[in-house]
Amino acid sequence: MTLFRLISFGLRIVGSFFFVFLLQIQFDGKTLESYLNNFGKKFIVTKSLQKVSQDGIQVIRSFSSDNKENKLQKKNRKPTNSKSLEYFKDLSKRISLPESDKSKSQ
Repeated sequence: MTLFRLISFGLRIVGSFFFVFLLQIQFDGKTLESYLNNFGKKFIVTKSLQKVSQDGIQVIRSFSSDNKENKLQKKNRKPTNSKSLEYFKDLSKRISLPESDKSKSQ
């Protein structure tokens, strides 16, 4: 059993080095890694995940305190889906932290 684990570990190490070697092979002066990165940027799932993450960042920033700088930044941002923003604002009103409950009871 121990011999099998050692052989398996050795094969994983050799496989990792082989995979990294394949990524460094160059085609027309560019590595295979660069071609895979370019394909990943054009892939539809990657684009939709970036859009979702940007909307999530904007929702989280909307929870922060509203001062003049935040108001100026909000004007310059892209608009988010108003339904999701309203849902999260309503959700933030219903959520209370345990620390705030303790201070109210004392």
